[in-house]
Amino acid sequence: MINSYEIARLAGVSQSTVSRVLNNASNVRPETAERVWRVIREHGFTPNALARSLAKQRADAIGIFFFYRSTSMPLEGHIWMDLIVRSCRSVAEAKGFMLAVESIDTNEDMERALATVRQHRVDGAIFYGNGPQGFDLTPFMEAGTPLAMVNRRRLPDAPKHVVQVSAANADGAYAAIEHLYSLGHRRIAIMTGELWRHSVEERLTGYRRLLEPLGLFDPSLVIEGDQREMRAYQTTLSLLQGPWKEPQRRPTAIFATTDRVATGIFVAAARAGLRVPEDLSIVGFDHQGYTSFPLTSVYFPVAEICQTGMERLVRLIEGQPVRKREVVVPCRLVIGPTTAPPRQA
Repeated sequence: MINSYEIARLAGVSQSTVSRVLNNASNVRPETAERVWRVIREHGFTPNALARSLAKQRADAIGIFFFYRSTSMPLEGHIWMDLIVRSCRSVAEAKGFMLAVESIDTNEDMERALATVRQHRVDGAIFYGNGPQGFDLTPFMEAGTPLAMVNRRRLPDAPKHVVQVSAANADGAYAAIEHLYSLGHRRIAIMTGELWRHSVEERLTGYRRLLEPLGLFDPSLVIEGDQREMRAYQTTLSLLQGPWKEPQRRPTAIFATTDRVATGIFVAAARAGLRVPEDLSIVGFDHQGYTSFPLTSVYFPVAEICQTGMERLVRLIEGQPVRKREVVVPCRLVIGPTTAPPRQA
């Protein structure tokens, strides 16, 4: 679906000119009117829909802004991007909104996104994720446009036109470590993604929350990496061939903060001659079906948080009451064949 703003932009005219063309006003040059009608025909947008958009003073568009920038993976390779957009679109299009998807990596990107919001090219916007830059979203909130913060650090004093939706990452990680502990594991390592990601930080918090009261937390078993399988593979192999070569010094289980990281660990364990789960148990986090083998993993409800955020955002745009402006969606542990009691248990 395309809106009146896009029709005007593609035709190289103002929105008021589009309105005059639709109303058959006499003060529009024939060649200008033909250019507008050609764009309308090419994009299959009906005049009635355009007229409604103009009359409502609404763009009928919602922005999705990704704060994603990473040295490990460009936005185009983001494993979540397609699922995030599809989940948002299923809600938005049912309500008559199109989506405008952009990534925010630089200050210039921030300025363009802010202009989009301030000039009402979108009726609302979703901000997904936290980038390493720590951009200040105060100017967006001051613009007064309805906003949804999805999978981001909580804003303690968000205004009423802002909703926040996140996943219970710490609880999900706690459940993973609790499962390993119940199997008899006591020396449990964690391999993380980049710690500037708030979801990774929360998963580390859940890991520590169970182990610290038991006196089992060992800082030397916290291995920081990134999102890449190859980095996880290289790091794990180096540890298994070095500090963890002796069985008594090796962890009996590794919790990976993403399934990509878990995949790298799995391949490295096989290369080092270890059997999973007999010699090493592995738990991941995501459970979205993109690993090539079954894995014990914590399900991350990405579709649910996006749909919930979009549903509440649309209600804000339409002036409807939003009962809960902060929502935390549960994660759940899915037990697969990569975890078992340790040999010495």
